[in-house]
Amino acid sequence: MGFLGNVATAILIAYASYSIYLFYHLIYPEKCVPRPGTRRPWIACLRSELEFDDYTKLQLRLYTSQSVSSRSLRSEILHVDNFSMQQYMKQIVEVPLPAKTRKNGSLWLHAFVLPQVNESNPFKAPWHLLQTAKMTVYHVRKRHRVLIYSSDQRSEQNTTSEQRPVSHWRSKVTLRGVGEPFPFVSRKVPPELQQLMIYSERDRYYPLFYLDWLGFRTDDLVEITANSSTVNLTMTYTPTSVGHLHFLLNMRMSLRQLKAWGFKQSDIDEILNMMADLDIQLLLLTLIISMVHAILDFLAFRNDVNFWRRKTDMQGLSRRTIVWRLFSEIVIFLNLLDKRTSLLVVVPVGISALIEAWKLTKVFKVSFKRKGLLPRMELGLATSDESKSDQLDSEGMHYMNYVMVPLVIIGAGYSLAFVPHTSWYSWLLQSMANGVYAFGFLFMMPQLFINYRLKSVAHMPWKTFMYKAFNTFIDDVFAFVFRMPTSHRLACFRDDVIFLVYLYQRWLYPVDKSRVNEFGVSYEKNGRPNDPRTWKKSLKKD
Repeated sequence: MGFLGNVATAILIAYASYSIYLFYHLIYPEKCVPRPGTRRPWIACLRSELEFDDYTKLQLRLYTSQSVSSRSLRSEILHVDNFSMQQYMKQIVEVPLPAKTRKNGSLWLHAFVLPQVNESNPFKAPWHLLQTAKMTVYHVRKRHRVLIYSSDQRSEQNTTSEQRPVSHWRSKVTLRGVGEPFPFVSRKVPPELQQLMIYSERDRYYPLFYLDWLGFRTDDLVEITANSSTVNLTMTYTPTSVGHLHFLLNMRMSLRQLKAWGFKQSDIDEILNMMADLDIQLLLLTLIISMVHAILDFLAFRNDVNFWRRKTDMQGLSRRTIVWRLFSEIVIFLNLLDKRTSLLVVVPVGISALIEAWKLTKVFKVSFKRKGLLPRMELGLATSDESKSDQLDSEGMHYMNYVMVPLVIIGAGYSLAFVPHTSWYSWLLQSMANGVYAFGFLFMMPQLFINYRLKSVAHMPWKTFMYKAFNTFIDDVFAFVFRMPTSHRLACFRDDVIFLVYLYQRWLYPVDKSRVNEFGVSYEKNGRPNDPRTWKKSLKKD
């Protein structure tokens, strides 16, 4: 895997660098500079029809209708006379619901930006900008119930938790606009922005105004009932740059493609939660950090596989810790799936579970031999040094069970009695996952204990640990960016403690590669272990 691994690493780094280059040019489009010394210096530029001060002398109007056609405006729900595209604004509007909408009908929102005029009909203004969005969607009710209650409550709960889609209201809408004139190079206007542009008679464009579809979240949906005569709408206007608007339009196209590939709306919401409200510079920084994280993940995976592929014995390594890691990864993977967590979190956990399962075959020296029609699995015998490690492993785990088991039972009972769950399966996974998160720290302790008793860390895959150490600190940042269970978020900080202890042991028990360690193993200059018996044989031959 050496040569292929190096090639794959180089390709990954090149791809990451190219992606950052493309993203930079996406958010920083080329600005047109007039040609000095010519009769028509702006001939190659596409300019705004409005001057800078004109962006502060506008009107904003919101209408609702039961049709996508803006010609059938039903009622005006918001009118802002002194609207500035350069200032942030947020208002909560009360929206009346027609009877047809309350009976699973549709309701549309029409947002207008126009100059300050006294016309009641926005279409009669000298010019206008219009964005339209459907504010009602069909969505399945959320099911959460406490699993222990009386039979009357059970009957009532079963009635109200039917899994059928009902009409919901989008309670938040985000409007965006570029609050300053930006001179484009006429031949280099991005096609995504061209779709938003309205041109004047002088072949100039009116302000860029956009209803941000990325601002719609599943968590913001409010169920519409037959008794809902009005609903609240939180309208937010955010001034943005040309580059940020260009990025959002590209994001919308990309997310549509992801949805066509089978991504769930919850997965798309996770990406939106991370990117929609961040500053454009923070988005660029997030992309760079994500690329570094991906490269470190690949390097950790590569070195971990190489270490275990060459490993022929388990001297100094905790078998129980590896078995626990496999069990933990499986429980966490199933729990994240049940919680509908983002695929950005679920997929790495699933890959980790597969790697831990492969390690387990190395730990117990699993081999398959064909006897008859079906293959038979056989386990290898432990050496004396491995038995010594197992004895230390058992000593480190002896007293932990007395603390772990009662607390897990108490936590599971509390969750069953007071915490809502969608099903018994969900409660079981949640209880097991809480135990894994809470006591995963304890199950990592045996390896630290073995290192302490042996006064050595020579048996540890340190390259892999260092890559993972950098990544776990990056995970601390992303733990507050992606939506995930609180227990999984806290587990990221738990890993920090473990890596710091490992680093302390690395400093406390330095590896002298010129001497033979407690397992009779020395190290060459390239870091690969040598058996001293082989070294002696080579001296005799010389």
